[in-house]
Amino acid sequence: MRFRLKELREERGWNQTALAYHAGISVSQISLIESGKRNPSVATLKNIAEALGVGVEDLFHDSPKGQAPRPLAEGPEQRRSYPYPWMCDTLARTIDRWAVVLDAGRTDPPESYIIANAALDVTRQVLRFDVPGETLGDRVPADEVAERVALAQRLWELSERAQRHYADSEAAEPAEVHRIEDAREMIRRRTQEIAS
Repeated sequence: MRFRLKELREERGWNQTALAYHAGISVSQISLIESGKRNPSVATLKNIAEALGVGVEDLFHDSPKGQAPRPLAEGPEQRRSYPYPWMCDTLARTIDRWAVVLDAGRTDPPESYIIANAALDVTRQVLRFDVPGETLGDRVPADEVAERVALAQRLWELSERAQRHYADSEAAEPAEVHRIEDAREMIRRRTQEIAS
């Protein structure tokens, strides 16, 4: 069975490592699937399709090649401000996908935990917490600061919803819940500093 993984990931400008990261599987698995040496499970195909923003059927060579991937965001209000000029389309679509799956209640608690952490990780990058002592305004153009703060707020809300879903489940580990709460509190404080 031949798959279109290489073609689809290269359309997005991804290497195998990037696809593996977004799909939550190993690079060696991606390599074996692309070379035709491994037939992936349905769950793996689903993860890859979601990472690429396509339907599972689009991963197969016999699917219509000219067909654009199905949109992940529902309605213009979710697409209105994406992507920002400084943010890649893939990240924008990933954030939209997180919102869609959370809104639809299609996540299990471990996946909600992953979304909460990922949203917080992205928030740290959006707000450029990488250089202590400097403000966001020191590192990005002035007209971009408000966009980044607005995106951070959206990510904050996503992480809060995902955290709540995870924390209210039987699968929740107290240490993991506490770790998310600490990360969210630190980001909340830093965002207030930036916004003021």
